[in-house]
Amino acid sequence: MNKKEFLRKRKQVKKKYTALRILVPLCCLILMTVIGLIIPIRPTVSSVEKRNLTSFPEFSVGDFLDGTYTSNISLWFADTFPMRDQLIAGNDMVTSLYGLNEQQIYGEMKRGDDIPDLDSVESVDTSGVNQSEASQAEPQTGSEPETQQDSQTEVQTEAQTEAQTEPETEPQVDGTIHDEGETFGTVYVADNRAFSVYYFNQTAADTYAQAISTCSAILSPNGITVYDILAPTSIGVNLDDQLQEELYSSNQGDAFQYIEKKMTDGVQVVNPYETLRSHNSEYLYFGTDHHWTALGAYYTYTEFAAKKGITPHTLDEFQTMEFPGFLGTFYASSNQAEALRNNPDTVIAYVPNGTNDMTYISYDGLEYQWNIISDATEYDENSKYMCFIGGDQPYEEIHNPEITDGSACIVVKESYGNAFVPFLVDHYQDVYVVDYRYYEGSLSYLALSNNVQDIIFLNNAEALSSEDTVNKIYSLAVS
Repeated sequence: MNKKEFLRKRKQVKKKYTALRILVPLCCLILMTVIGLIIPIRPTVSSVEKRNLTSFPEFSVGDFLDGTYTSNISLWFADTFPMRDQLIAGNDMVTSLYGLNEQQIYGEMKRGDDIPDLDSVESVDTSGVNQSEASQAEPQTGSEPETQQDSQTEVQTEAQTEAQTEPETEPQVDGTIHDEGETFGTVYVADNRAFSVYYFNQTAADTYAQAISTCSAILSPNGITVYDILAPTSIGVNLDDQLQEELYSSNQGDAFQYIEKKMTDGVQVVNPYETLRSHNSEYLYFGTDHHWTALGAYYTYTEFAAKKGITPHTLDEFQTMEFPGFLGTFYASSNQAEALRNNPDTVIAYVPNGTNDMTYISYDGLEYQWNIISDATEYDENSKYMCFIGGDQPYEEIHNPEITDGSACIVVKESYGNAFVPFLVDHYQDVYVVDYRYYEGSLSYLALSNNVQDIIFLNNAEALSSEDTVNKIYSLAVS
């Protein structure tokens, strides 16, 4: 074969190869489009992303003429494509083979507000608080709120004195992460786990402090103590300060000190930030989800117990249940990142001793009998955190038959509170739980009509940085 013939054949082979490179992907695209059109069953909910998928748009002449209608059809088609979640996961796996791991999920990085100098911070003013709403629901006969309040204060003082004289324990192993990893917008992935970047919002922080302080001013004359628990998220506990600064993540320790200083003296603030930092080599937070584990909630419960003056149970006093294979919200937020998929979490739960029974009122207003700790073995891989108190329900009640002293509390919470509530069950006869995002009743009426002695607000740092969320807390706190 001469050189001219060789070059001619090589050119033909190259043309065929080029044609195949165009035709094969094009045929795959056409095939997938046809499959998407002919398969009648399309998903309506993404269990991974925990959201409803786009609905088919309703026709209107205006939307059709300006192109909105056809654009919405395209959005519906893409969002409800058969096996959507599996295809997203497959795309991430293929992309990772090329080393293309950075993905933007929540938009570009930003900066939070500067945290003010603590020396210049003054507590909020509650002198103009109107207590008439609280007085509408009188405590039931037989309660002695002033005596209860006095005795609680004495016990708290004794507990704090004992805590100051306790011998120091051995220093904890440092589990702080210093290595840099991948950044997905405001979700940071390192060491095969994910973290959400925290941005301090001063307006939200001020409103939150005002809400809790006002609630205390309204209810403290009725012998009710208001506790506020500030729950740090994993980025503040597990990442070193320098790395947090590089990610523009605000310092949660400083933010919590600011919020605590803004509150009035009547609020009993529980700040477990340093305690959790000292235990950060332990399994305090999920790697694929934004929640803390029951162990993180447990250490916070011990801090609350010290503030209230009660003796916390040790972990070996509880029955333990474990549910492996959990892939949470960070897994969804990172387009189902392979590093997280290959390192699923295990949800560990501790069952209260007095009872595992509870009642909740759902969004539809119906009442259900449930378990404080449910068996989540058969739950799908994205829902295992719902083993705690039935998930995020508007209203829940727990009554411990082993306690008959009339003790009662209300927990006002978001989803971080779900893993915390079970630890309170063995310390109160009655535990009432409201999720401020969904509960529509009056907090003052609920407290006074049930002879409640304690109201416990529990919120994580992310919730405290959202003005919309904090406004909901404020509305309930002063109701």
